[in-house]
Amino acid sequence: MSKRCRHILWSGGFDSTALMLRHLRKGRKVLPYVFTNDAGKQPYERLARENILAALTEKERKLILPQYTMDYPTIRAIPAYKHFVQSYMDHANAVKIGPQFGLIRFLQDACDLPRLQMGIVVGDGLWHCQQNDQPGLASFCCRWTFPLWQKTKFDLWQEAPKRHKKILRLTWSCEDPQKDKTCRERKVKLCRPCMRSLEIPMEQNK
Repeated sequence: MSKRCRHILWSGGFDSTALMLRHLRKGRKVLPYVFTNDAGKQPYERLARENILAALTEKERKLILPQYTMDYPTIRAIPAYKHFVQSYMDHANAVKIGPQFGLIRFLQDACDLPRLQMGIVVGDGLWHCQQNDQPGLASFCCRWTFPLWQKTKFDLWQEAPKRHKKILRLTWSCEDPQKDKTCRERKVKLCRPCMRSLEIPMEQNK
């Protein structure tokens, strides 16, 4: 069993949870980093994380160290940081990735955090930017690693044992929840994460 701790960005979504479960299956210790902001999906992601931890075996839970929370609202309230936060967000936009990556990178630098593993898979926005050799992207992402870079969501589902498939069903993806329901459940136009979730046969063989 490897004793080296893996530092991962964990949202409670499918990809980052699949990454965490892969480490646990190999007996690796994991330190989850949780990024919080004002997004409407935050309470649902938090509940997903709680349910996922509760569904793990005692042996698996012992491999997970207390999570490190990167709280954007707290950082944002510090006047001296305002300019720097905006600068990082602008940089993220300049390399064609979402501003949330700028916030994460800022918090990582401001708090002197180690390199983080991200659950980026084939077809994600950041993956497409890398495939297109977006100028400046490599240097911006230098403090992140991507263990799932060659994997699809379907690959991650297929490789998970039955018990971990049950845990993956507890994950949250929707970016536009309304009254505790996802876009798919409300049968409205799907947000991108809900659209991507169609790649995973989670409703089969429950």
